[in-house]
Amino acid sequence: MKKYKYIVVLGILIVGGIAYLTVQKTQKQVPLLPVNSPETVVIPQTEWVKVKLTSFNIEYPKNWELILPRAETDGATFLEGTYENKLYQLGIFYPIFTDYDPPGIPESLKIWVDKELSYISLERKINIKIFDIKVAGAEAKMVLNVPEGIYNDGQTRKYSDSLNHLVYVWKSVGQNPREIVLKQKEGHFNPDDAKVFLELFLSKIKS
Repeated sequence: MKKYKYIVVLGILIVGGIAYLTVQKTQKQVPLLPVNSPETVVIPQTEWVKVKLTSFNIEYPKNWELILPRAETDGATFLEGTYENKLYQLGIFYPIFTDYDPPGIPESLKIWVDKELSYISLERKINIKIFDIKVAGAEAKMVLNVPEGIYNDGQTRKYSDSLNHLVYVWKSVGQNPREIVLKQKEGHFNPDDAKVFLELFLSKIKS
């Protein structure tokens, strides 16, 4: 009986030893990966430059073109360039309100925006979205997916099939109302990507 127990114990020890050696051999065959083996993806950051305008103190991507107000721009400032592989043009305007009845600055931001949108047909207003925001501390409304105006004789307005994002900035100390228009110049207009860029641009504006 004792001899049988010794044989069983010896068998267990032999099996255990073989298993241990097998594990050790397997572990040696698996190379250890360095902790920093996964490659780090570096996303290039867009450099922005600052400029002081009559309307705002703004920042814009360094590789963009800045077109300052002059006669052929009707006093507007334009920025143009590529962001996230999309070519945009952004304009900053001082509305004149000469085609309003009565002429002059509207009594409120809401009246101004409602008046501007009243020229657009109901079926083309379906996708328009309006957000109340602040721009450099001033009350403003961001109006998305607005048909691009291509004609305005003071009484009649015409629109293209293209869409733009607009921002109506209400008057503040020393400033009349201002309008910001963002359009995509090439390719199919992506409203979500354009909104991301517009919000980033607006966040960098100072009074």
